Amino acid sequence: MKKILLILIISIFTFSCTSIQIKEDEITGTKDISYNSNNIYEETLLSLTVRVLKNKQTFLLYTSTGYINNWIFLQSVEIYDINDENKIISFNVDEVESHIDDSKSGAFVYEYSTIKVSAKEIEQLYKILKESQKINIRYNGMNFHEEKTLGKSTKESVLKTIEYYYENIAKKPFPL
Repeated sequence: MKKILLILIISIFTFSCTSIQIKEDEITGTKDISYNSNNIYEETLLSLTVRVLKNKQTFLLYTSTGYINNWIFLQSVEIYDINDENKIISFNVDEVESHIDDSKSGAFVYEYSTIKVSAKEIEQLYKILKESQKINIRYNGMNFHEEKTLGKSTKESVLKTIEYYYENIAKKPFPL
């Protein structure tokens, strides 16, 4: 029984540790910390990478959304609690990349961006994600907007990335 319990504990520990991915660039000295994600063209995706260079961090928020036969021409992203309109954070999008997948019926257009986020914005985002049960992402475009619900696993991956950075890299408590 003790062996089974020990194997179970080791398995759970291994699973929780392997979800964080650290990529190191020996030439530039940067270290990228993120939660593993297999598909960058996922229809609703929000992920976070913390880039560390010489004890300075840059938080990079990655957003992606997709539509059938339509372009939104993404300009900003809002993340908010569906049940509390005061819990909202907005990010302007400076650069948008796109990908068209025509393997499905009709062309499916993906738009995605990487947004530099300040430490203060990370605190706000963390608080909203941690305290809210249901989160929406609003993708605001030139002509219309699209709203999607943030999945639980996506929410957890962003929270875990922030927590991992503060606990293991910055080695200081999260400033909340």
